Amino acid sequence: DSPVTARLTFALLHLIAFGVIARFAGRIWNPVRNPLLFSCALAVCATVPMSAFYGKMPNHEVPGLLFFVLGVLAWGFLNDATSKGRVFLALAAWLFAVFASWHAAICICGWLVVMYNAQNRMRVLLSLAAVIVMTGLAGLHLLWANNWQMVASQETSVTHWLLLGDRTSLATYFGFWKHAVGIGIGRYAYLPAIMAIAWIVAVILKRMRTHEPLTTEARGLIGLCLGSVIYFILFPRAVNNHAYQGFYLIPFVALASSMALQKLCGERNESEHTGIMKACGPAILILICVLGIFLSFQMYGKTSPGATKAAADIEKQYR
Repeated sequence: DSPVTARLTFALLHLIAFGVIARFAGRIWNPVRNPLLFSCALAVCATVPMSAFYGKMPNHEVPGLLFFVLGVLAWGFLNDATSKGRVFLALAAWLFAVFASWHAAICICGWLVVMYNAQNRMRVLLSLAAVIVMTGLAGLHLLWANNWQMVASQETSVTHWLLLGDRTSLATYFGFWKHAVGIGIGRYAYLPAIMAIAWIVAVILKRMRTHEPLTTEARGLIGLCLGSVIYFILFPRAVNNHAYQGFYLIPFVALASSMALQKLCGERNESEHTGIMKACGPAILILICVLGIFLSFQMYGKTSPGATKAAADIEKQYR
């Protein structure tokens, strides 16, 4: 019944998601042997505005991300699902994710596509089918709740989501894509976002050059980001109108930026770093924290006319 209660509820949900992401980081970096790289992943997740600011806003992305990463954890981060029980646990978490946020369905499908291989083929295909059914049921539930009609806000959203749905020119949509990427980079405190982009570009170029299969870590991280990348490509206008749409990239940016930091600092084992490389890593980590904290507090100091109007409209509708 109060803004404090609403924000604390979602902050708690996001805190649990932070714990899951910390578990992912621990699978990649040993906190004892690689404290700097492990800390980098956690610092990004804790300080960038997309997490520190939007993670306290009462909206569907917070529970959607939480149940998405819980499903990934149940499936097995960095390894294939080894039992039917783990698949059922993942699908149970993803059911909540899809009913909380339809954006989660795209992220789940992206994860499953990357997990597809000869040994895991049937589990992935059946899971994809289950997620599609879940999404259909969620859509039917929304229509049923509105007496089989779309409310005005949903009709507007569909217009924003469908590519060229309102006869907007392709050149305009390229402008939306450019602006959407800029929003994403800004909300991820610039440096971590650029590091994550550099890492994935390097991985793709290496794969094209050497034709070597992706490492387990690379597959896991690409799986975490593929759905959101597809969302950015298909629905850039929605991102322009609602910066929250980049929320699902938090795990990827946090982990990929730590992978980029490892490349910058040289050896995987930090005990082997020497000279300037030893100073470079902590300096980048401090800069990430400073940028994230400064930009997050800067966002708290701004008043958005659009958000103020939306809050007033919601209060008028439901009170």
